[in-house]
Amino acid sequence: MNERTELILGTHRFWKNSIVKLRIGITLWILSWVPYGLILDLSGPWLTVAWTVEILLGITGLAVAGTEFAHAVKDGGWKGATSIAWRAMIHGKDVQSVG
Repeated sequence: MNERTELILGTHRFWKNSIVKLRIGITLWILSWVPYGLILDLSGPWLTVAWTVEILLGITGLAVAGTEFAHAVKDGGWKGATSIAWRAMIHGKDVQSVG
C-alpha cells in the first residue's frame, strides 16, 4: 500500500466511528450558534456571509450527527434519545452500547 491509499483508508475508518461523527456533528451545531457577525462587527454583505456560514455549520452538524442520533431514537425512543446521545458523546461509548 502506498501512503495515499493508507491516508484514504484511515479517513474512511475515521468516519465509520459513530462517536467521532456524533462529537463532530454536535460541535459544528454548537459553533453555528456563535454570532460571528456581531463578534467581528460585520455589516452589509459580510454580515450575510457570516449568517450563511453559521447556517451551513448548523446544517452540516445536524447531517453528521443526525444518523447517530437516529440510531439512539430507534433504540431508546424519543424519551431516552437525548440522554443516550449525551452519554455517548461524553463517555465515548458507541450509541448502541450505551442504550
